[in-house]
Amino acid sequence: MKFLAACSFAAIVLLPVVSSAQWQPLPPWQSPTGPGGGDYPWAQVTAAQYTNTQDPDLTYWIVAPQGWKGAGAAPAQVPLVVFLHGWGANEPVYYQYWLAHLARKGRIVVFPMYQNSTTFSFLFAAKAIFSIQQAMSQIAAGTPGANGLLLDTTAGMTVIGHSFGATTGINVAARYAANRLPRPRALLLLNPVNSMLDASLAGVPSNTLLDCVVGDADDIVGRTGCDAVWDKTTHIRSANRNYIWMYSDAHGSPALVANHFVPTILNALAFNGMWKLGDALADCAAYQTECATAVGGGVQQTSMGWWSDGVPVHPLTVTTQKPVCPAGSTAAGCGP
Repeated sequence: MKFLAACSFAAIVLLPVVSSAQWQPLPPWQSPTGPGGGDYPWAQVTAAQYTNTQDPDLTYWIVAPQGWKGAGAAPAQVPLVVFLHGWGANEPVYYQYWLAHLARKGRIVVFPMYQNSTTFSFLFAAKAIFSIQQAMSQIAAGTPGANGLLLDTTAGMTVIGHSFGATTGINVAARYAANRLPRPRALLLLNPVNSMLDASLAGVPSNTLLDCVVGDADDIVGRTGCDAVWDKTTHIRSANRNYIWMYSDAHGSPALVANHFVPTILNALAFNGMWKLGDALADCAAYQTECATAVGGGVQQTSMGWWSDGVPVHPLTVTTQKPVCPAGSTAAGCGP
């Protein structure tokens, strides 16, 4: 025992002295409250899979809240969020934390598979629409997967899409009326691809809230998708249509990198960027709250939190027109 104690003491006294100035600032974590924050009125979520044996692309999941712990009585109806995945990320596991967050905030999330590696891209939107219709029918019929909740269809729907899912999402929104889907009141398009957009997006209502986000280090898609969307959505009110640039920030450690895959990770870019915008858009669409965080370019929307030493994380920039590429951006569509 004396030998062990002596060795332990020696190990302690031989450690190098590290100046506090050498510690790197830490990035912010999830805010305790507000859009993107951890103030959850529901305790947990369930994810129910519905498999179509004839066409696996028509498989979908219903992610629903469970265990009310908010103030007053639990609501009987909640808004609908449709979440459309990126290429090949066709199971909820890739976005599980964000999906759970959306549901625990008080929404039912429908996650259509809509594609696999052999699916023709021109079928993506049609397959997603079919699965959304099926999921809504299941929920209306009282499926156990919705935990006794119904959809508040008067609140319309919020569509969140990543990469191919972002492009599919706005196509779905443009076709909503012909397919008797809820009105698309809000769209969050994250690094959309610049192909397979419908020839016309005029079917998207002119008062829809639209945020299109580009990561400054997205060298896969970059700005090309949002540029294509912008050219086809000029009918949407300027005040409702925000072109958003998200920045990498290496002030501390770990560095924050605004690449193509931010929606699948857990860091400040997700919490204070993607998650915050998604919550605010859904709340503004359904309840007319948090609208200053959803659109408009104010500090509520653009702030990304603070590093542990008090330095702000590089804020979002928001414009109502296609912006120039920021200096140093490696996003596709910028540079030579």
